[in-house]
Amino acid sequence: MGLKDFLYRHQRHIEGLYDEYLLEWKTCVQSFQEAMQVYFAEGNNDEFAYLCEKTHKIESKADDYRRHIEFQLYSKALLPESRGDILGLLETIDKIINKCESVLYQIHLENLEIPESMAGYFRRILNVTNECLEAVHHAASDYFSNKENMIELARKIDGKESECDHIEREAIKNLFASDLPWHLKFQLENLVIEMGNITDRAEAVADRLVITSVKRKV
Repeated sequence: MGLKDFLYRHQRHIEGLYDEYLLEWKTCVQSFQEAMQVYFAEGNNDEFAYLCEKTHKIESKADDYRRHIEFQLYSKALLPESRGDILGLLETIDKIINKCESVLYQIHLENLEIPESMAGYFRRILNVTNECLEAVHHAASDYFSNKENMIELARKIDGKESECDHIEREAIKNLFASDLPWHLKFQLENLVIEMGNITDRAEAVADRLVITSVKRKV
C-alpha cells in the first residue's frame, strides 16, 4: 500500500470516529434539553436528577470517543496541520456539552427554584440555545465534506448567540429590579450567565469552522 492510500484510509477511519463522536454529542445535547424541559415543567424532582446523571454518562462516553480520536491522530500518520485543526475543533465542540452538564448539576445541587416572574426568560434562553446547537451540529457534521456554506452557518450561530446575549441582559436587569431575596438574585444571575455560556461556546466552534473552511480554499 502506498503512502497516499494509507493516508486516505486513515483519513476515512478518522471521519468515521468523528461521526460517532458527533452522534454521541447530539445525544448528550438532547438529554440536556429533555432535562431542562422536565425542570421547567416539574422542578428539581427525581426525573430531573435521573436526567442529570444520564447526561453525565453520555458526556463521559463522548469524552471516550474524543480521546480515542486524539490517540488515533497522534499514533498514525496525518498531516500536522489537519491534525491540529481536528484536535482544536474537537476540544471546542466538547466544551459545549461540558457546560450543558455543568448547568444541570448547578440547578440540581443548588436546588434552584425559578420564580414565575423569571421563568419566561429562562425558557427563551433555552429555546435560542436549542436552535443554536442545532446549527452547530449541522455545521460540525459538514466538517469533512465541506459542502455547506460554512460562513452562512457561522452567521446563523453568531446571530443566535447575540439573541441569547440580549435575553440575558434583559433577564438580569429585570431580576435585580425585582423584590426577590438577594441570595436568590445572585443564584439566578449566575444561572443566566452559565446558560448563556453555552451559546458563547457555540460561537467559538463556528469561528473555528470558518477558519478551517477558509484555509482549505487557500
